[in-house]
Amino acid sequence: MSQPTAVVQPSRDPRLDLFRGWALLVIFVGHLPMNPLAQFAPGRFGFSDSAEVFVFCSGLASALAYAPAFERDGAVAGSWRIAARIWQLYWAHIAVFIFIVAANVQFDLWAGTGTMFVNGFNHGPFLSDASGANIVALLTLRYVPHYFDILPMYIVVLALVPVVMAIARVGKPLVIVFVLGLWMVADTPLLQLPAEPWSNRVWFFDPFAWQLIFFLGFALGCGWLPPLPRDRWILAVALALVIASVPLAWAPLMDRIGYTPEFLEILSRFTGKTDLGVLRIVHFSALAYVAYYVTANPAVVARIPFSGALRKMGRQTLAVFIAGQFFSVLGGFTLQQASMATWAVLAVNAGGALLLYLAAWVTERYKASGRPDARGQSETQTPPAFAK
Repeated sequence: MSQPTAVVQPSRDPRLDLFRGWALLVIFVGHLPMNPLAQFAPGRFGFSDSAEVFVFCSGLASALAYAPAFERDGAVAGSWRIAARIWQLYWAHIAVFIFIVAANVQFDLWAGTGTMFVNGFNHGPFLSDASGANIVALLTLRYVPHYFDILPMYIVVLALVPVVMAIARVGKPLVIVFVLGLWMVADTPLLQLPAEPWSNRVWFFDPFAWQLIFFLGFALGCGWLPPLPRDRWILAVALALVIASVPLAWAPLMDRIGYTPEFLEILSRFTGKTDLGVLRIVHFSALAYVAYYVTANPAVVARIPFSGALRKMGRQTLAVFIAGQFFSVLGGFTLQQASMATWAVLAVNAGGALLLYLAAWVTERYKASGRPDARGQSETQTPPAFAK
């Protein structure tokens, strides 16, 4: 057995937080019920969307947080750190779901709409006569509600980190074989996870497929994979791929072109979100290279509008993500009560973005109260994938 190459002690780059903060904001806009601005989200114009950005960046961040612990302290200590994070994510997922179900019940009482808000999120079956069994299903992740898919997927993917670290000790190429192999067989019945007890629905984000994007970021963050060089020809190819996807992904243009149902059926096999279709991977990789190329100069990052706010949000992903889930439900109630008036749409989207920033600000202040150097460390680290 060969000795593992030491994981490069990674450091953090502000671009990592910038892209995670941007992804969280886009996820909020997309999850806001009846939100007209969701039609302008970047994911509407291509095969991939903010979910790929969030999962890829989470892989990078996990490499910074956990890979050095595995190399420095051993597999047991590293696995305990992973287990602690999974425990935190698990209870965050359960708590925010219960809170949002209660909020929707209250919204229906306030609005006198019967069960409109509860059923709008498909929570009616959860509150049915079989609620006892449904609670057990929720606690065992056999019930993964709509709009609550990301954290359960992230929990399973994080649980694979010790496995990948063990395989990496044998040989880095075996990690590629494992990750690609798992992605290829992810949609088999044996690996599909049930999403609710009362139907045959499976997890919207198949973790055994989405781990491919996560571990791509993880491998780059560990220095196992070298980043592509900044080359204009590669940039041209990446831009061409991004542009070519627009007439195959943007619904208004697709309707005008009038593709045949047979063609759309074939296309859907390569663009599925649940099983992370190959065209989504290609599109995301092209977008990631364009972003990597354009933001190589730190001065560019500093000039991006609201860069500081987005980076702050990206440093506190769990708190901001949870806040975004609740504020999107609250925003949907507000839009319904305001009859979708233009002023309400603008106010809810802008107000929600401000509330996400405030959630990040409060969380960062709370964490930094015991660690005065936390902010400085967060902004000066640079992962190998972003190093010049």
